[in-house]
Amino acid sequence: DIPLHDDIVEWNVPGVRARARLGTAHPLISEAFEVHRFPDVKALRLKIFPLGSRRRTKPGHCSVYLTGPQGTHLQFMLRMGSVEHGPLECIFDRPEKDSG
Repeated sequence: DIPLHDDIVEWNVPGVRARARLGTAHPLISEAFEVHRFPDVKALRLKIFPLGSRRRTKPGHCSVYLTGPQGTHLQFMLRMGSVEHGPLECIFDRPEKDSG
């Protein structure tokens, strides 16, 4: 479940650290969600790779991607725990593209 507070989306992922310790390379994928600030954008999803993705992997770091519908252009901040990144920009120029 992804609660939405105004323009903040919160996804709590139980066991993500345990999955990283176990060496699980499969991503965790959120259910689809919408953000009030982007009313025309439907079906966003977050994807977390606890061990990092094949594209951008630093030892000890996870990878986070956002997937959205083709034609969408978003700017946003990303916070994981106390670490904040951004502003980030995603341009989904083809179907099922994810950006991270």
